[in-house]
Amino acid sequence: MKLSRGIPHVWLVVLLCACTDSGDSSDIEMARDTTGWNYADITESNPPQSLATDQGAPAVVVVIPETSGPALQLAAQDLTAGIAAIIGSQDPPASDAPWVVKATVDPAFASLTAEGYRFFHTSDGLYVSCYTEQGCAYGLWHVAHALGIRWIHPEEAPFVPTNPDAVLPQLPQTPITPRFRLRGFHEHTQHPIPMSDYLLRPGSTDFEQRLERYAQWLARNRQNVLFFHLLKTVDLDTWIPYMAHFTEIAKGLGVQVGAFVSFADQQQNNFKLISDAPAETEEPPDPEVQIISGLDKVLQSGISLIGFQFGTSEFTKPTDEVAIGWLNTATSHLRTNHPTVEAFAWIHITCSLESETSGKFFHLPQKADTDLGAFVHTTMFYTAFHPAPVYDCEDFSHQVDFMKQTNGTRTLVWFPETAWWLGFDNNVPLALPITGWSRDYDILTILPEFDVDGHVTFTTGREWGYWQYDHYLTEVTWDGVTRWEDYLVSLTPLFGSLGPQLVQALQSVTDLQVELLYEDNPLLMFYLSGELPQDEIGAQAGILARQPKLPFQDVVQFSDAELAEWMVSDLDPLRSFRDALAAIIQPLPPRLNDGTPQQQKWYRESYTSLHLLVLRASHAITLYEGVMSARSGDKQQAEAHLDNAQTITAEALALIAEVEADYRDPIEILARPKPDTLTSYPYGYLWETSTAFFWTRRDDQLMTLIADLFNPQPQLWSADVSQVFATIAEKTTLLEPDNPVANAVLAGFVPPLLLGIADFNSETNRLTVILGQDHDKNGLPLSDLQTPFVGVISDRGFTANASEWTVDIRDQAGQSIGTLVILEPELKTNLVADANVTPWVWSATTAEIGGNILTENLLTLIMAVGGIDEEGASNLVASVYGVEALPDLLPMRFGFELQLQP
Repeated sequence: MKLSRGIPHVWLVVLLCACTDSGDSSDIEMARDTTGWNYADITESNPPQSLATDQGAPAVVVVIPETSGPALQLAAQDLTAGIAAIIGSQDPPASDAPWVVKATVDPAFASLTAEGYRFFHTSDGLYVSCYTEQGCAYGLWHVAHALGIRWIHPEEAPFVPTNPDAVLPQLPQTPITPRFRLRGFHEHTQHPIPMSDYLLRPGSTDFEQRLERYAQWLARNRQNVLFFHLLKTVDLDTWIPYMAHFTEIAKGLGVQVGAFVSFADQQQNNFKLISDAPAETEEPPDPEVQIISGLDKVLQSGISLIGFQFGTSEFTKPTDEVAIGWLNTATSHLRTNHPTVEAFAWIHITCSLESETSGKFFHLPQKADTDLGAFVHTTMFYTAFHPAPVYDCEDFSHQVDFMKQTNGTRTLVWFPETAWWLGFDNNVPLALPITGWSRDYDILTILPEFDVDGHVTFTTGREWGYWQYDHYLTEVTWDGVTRWEDYLVSLTPLFGSLGPQLVQALQSVTDLQVELLYEDNPLLMFYLSGELPQDEIGAQAGILARQPKLPFQDVVQFSDAELAEWMVSDLDPLRSFRDALAAIIQPLPPRLNDGTPQQQKWYRESYTSLHLLVLRASHAITLYEGVMSARSGDKQQAEAHLDNAQTITAEALALIAEVEADYRDPIEILARPKPDTLTSYPYGYLWETSTAFFWTRRDDQLMTLIADLFNPQPQLWSADVSQVFATIAEKTTLLEPDNPVANAVLAGFVPPLLLGIADFNSETNRLTVILGQDHDKNGLPLSDLQTPFVGVISDRGFTANASEWTVDIRDQAGQSIGTLVILEPELKTNLVADANVTPWVWSATTAEIGGNILTENLLTLIMAVGGIDEEGASNLVASVYGVEALPDLLPMRFGFELQLQP
């Protein structure tokens, strides 16, 4: 029988019907066969079926089962509202609406699986057939997408094209199923992004509503996973019911919620399943008991996915046996007591962290319980095979090796990033459309070779056009075929009449970045990105997630040949990149003057991000030109370059302020200090953007360099010295504590040292050795950083003591970030003299200096690196020293190799 045309006005203009049974009450004639339904009225194509009646009312009714759940109801509402908006109508469908879009749920379509659907075109309209309501909901959103409707951001109204002559789309009449079973995003709530508030801070109705809109955004884009990071600062007792409420909402929309926890990771307020001994006199809690009880507690929140970080940080680790034991304990407990919860290990990227069997430490899960899945991680915009000079890696091909070793033996989820934050990309802000190209490359080129069950994207905010990379992934993780360049073309209507020009510019910038950062010189990225103080401290200490820019002081110290080589390899390509960028955006008007306010805003955001990219390249070039002028002794020209750089910074700041007014989440959440944050960062993720921190900081460094070069601090020995020995930086080692992790960090804090041979009394063999610090590596000590050691020379060498030795700790840019004070230090060296010549000639090859340090002093320095609080730093130091509780004083001793200065 035919569908009745007598359509009453129904809530939200969606017609509900009984169409979920085996077909007895179907609205068109159907007949079963072994493959499912055959529609008697199916046609390959129909005459155009207009969305509007002659009177301008909607001509299409969306029909869903009367018992439909939240996802299918939302999809029907969206499609109904979208059709009305496209034709410019605010009316419900006409009572004699000729066409129908009907969702039919039936067990006969089991082959489509839970999320698949199939379209059938008939003379009545368009039929969406599915095995589950979720599949039909996705099918209706597919129809909306085919009509040009886009949900690009959780906090933004959809883009709906207007076209009173629009017709129902002709869609393929073949089964449609997702490329990946698990599709979605990991909101990295260790960073102060909006979701670190919405997901982790209960008690706000506004936050609850934003979470629901986020889950709806995922569903509308056919995504089914929301991961986040649980933090130790969360009050579980109040958070669990809050999260349980949200997970039920998400479940109704077909979205699984998951959380990452750690066993003992200390970084960035990480939630730890294994706590530390509560007091010096108490027995440490049993780790296995803590893991089990902690999991049981966290899973009361209703999350159905859980991930584990099993290092103690990105750069430190427990023993292999302990790590695998933790993973197996958790997996076994989940299998027995929470069988519907899927568990995964975070396969981190760090190349330098080795296991005890010489493989990558973070690849240890391949030896763990096979019920444990793996989130195979890559970072920043990089692909798995192109150059990726971060985390001590050349590229990320070792992650592909992990998949080769585990393919088919456990669930694999590809886990790349679209934004890393921390001054690298979106909070500079830096437009990086190469990100979309890279995600395209991985999904379409690398992953087809493996049995990859999911694609979950690590994301850290969507302002400044970063929504484009995430939104692109919602499409390609579903269909597995959409190219980045085709996605960009699909965005054309969003930018109004200037859409074709802007999309072409985005594609051209993509190509330019691929050429520069993958083919020409990957290290040029670090001139464009920003750097935090912790990056430059980390460079000194040997802990590098990513490199900072080339230090200005290094350029000053280049020989003429080194300078010429650097200009060819780095500065000239950067200039060429800047010029090519400027040529790409020069034809673009800075503003869209027609279109809707929404289109104007999207255009303004994308154009400004490209303009800022040109400014960022210009800023870097101008600063290094100032450094070269300072190096040549031209103070006036150096200061002129500094003035130009500051002018660029001021322009960038004005542009940032303009786009900031268009931010989608509250400005207090995004870009202002947040003292109530649960993260280790007391501000929103775009706070440094709003202050142009990554621009002004470099300006300040050039200003300091000019001052130091032209008004230097006194650099004279405090007494006459006859000979000077210098330490060899790469040969500086930490002797006590004897720990490779501590050695990597603390040895890097010690600057180049100078041992000046001063007063010597040949009758008493008393000798004064002055220990100086040579931060600028010019062979002279700073006048206020010299410590005399007076002792007796013997045939065993020289040993002497002082009351204290203060080491000035500086970052890679030469900025002081603190001091390390060694109390009652003892200096030992194998110094000997040739008494057969006058004056005596001294020789030495090694030296040691050691004493006690205040524990509080060491903790302060470690926390200066960033991303770790006092508790985490204390735990790391305790593990390094092998103590349960930290004493007030800790022993520390360094060893050096020496060379005689000419």
